[in-house]
Amino acid sequence: MKRLITLFVILFIAAVPPAAAEDNFTECNIIFPDVKIRKGVSVDINVLVLKNTDPRAFFGKTIVALHGLANTASTWKPMATELFTENPIGRKVRYILAINLAGRGYSSLPKGEAGLLFGEMGLEDHVQTVINTLERIRQVGFRPRTIMAHSQGGLMVEMVQHALIQSGSSLRAKFGIKKVFLIAAIGPKQVSWDFADYGDAAKAVGSFVGPYHEELGFHLDLDDLDWLGLFFAVNPGADPSEIRLAPNAPIYDVSTENYNSPEPYQACLELVGLKTKDFEVERPMVDRGIFDKTGTELAYVAMSLDGFQTEDEQKSVYEYLTNDSEMKRFAVVESEDAVHSMYISNPRELLESLVPSDITLP
Repeated sequence: MKRLITLFVILFIAAVPPAAAEDNFTECNIIFPDVKIRKGVSVDINVLVLKNTDPRAFFGKTIVALHGLANTASTWKPMATELFTENPIGRKVRYILAINLAGRGYSSLPKGEAGLLFGEMGLEDHVQTVINTLERIRQVGFRPRTIMAHSQGGLMVEMVQHALIQSGSSLRAKFGIKKVFLIAAIGPKQVSWDFADYGDAAKAVGSFVGPYHEELGFHLDLDDLDWLGLFFAVNPGADPSEIRLAPNAPIYDVSTENYNSPEPYQACLELVGLKTKDFEVERPMVDRGIFDKTGTELAYVAMSLDGFQTEDEQKSVYEYLTNDSEMKRFAVVESEDAVHSMYISNPRELLESLVPSDITLP
């Protein structure tokens, strides 16, 4: 079976020419067919492989990257450029393996006899996608030791670790992951999050859900201007006509690099929670301390202008996950670019701001 998977990967890479990339990396796409996400449902998962072209990085490290809500694997290209050029907070990086969740990049929509629509996919489907894709990545010879994730992607990593621990394993035991690097990650239900807890997040999600789509079902559908306003506004919540974007917001790249993506409505509801008189959708729960003495070191980077979470809320997420009351690997980036998705708009300043801290990557 492993030989068949490897052969498929090699054939796909050969068949898809590398896309245009920055001078210091090349890119290609791997497709892992039929990644199971639940009984009777699978997805063909695309992993975008970004390879450092610097010969000195030949023995460098491999990082798995996981995007957030309404984003794609391509959003990690700016970060790859900076890590490959000169990583100010760690060792050389040779590969970044950026996972495209269902319906993004070359990843397929859900398929199978269960007839699950894209819009019906929940966060647990994303969790199973990540777990089974990590397994496939190891089967073809990669040995990543670090996962970096942003926003909802960070919550996915938290849920993956929780699920593995519940089954008697962990990210370290099953996949050899020694480090998790979270950027503006969303926390579990047990950690207070005013934007969600007071219903504002659910209202925001509802305003961006389009009409029922025959192939996709209900889903979050942002146009590029709304996408920029949500993730790069320095004055979130302002009237749309008064929104100001961070200086380096990717105004052109959002479309040319395909950063924007639909998101399943069910996953959105579970991310923010929804309570009405008729039904309730709860935010996911994970156990306290799942990164405390489990073999995987967690670092958390917060943004001073994050429009979704306060600095204190992000501190609480880190402390809950690690039991580290001294906040040894928690840092706040303070800058005019320190918005929710700064890892796209100004990754160089993000990385350089961490130099005085105890945070390293990979």
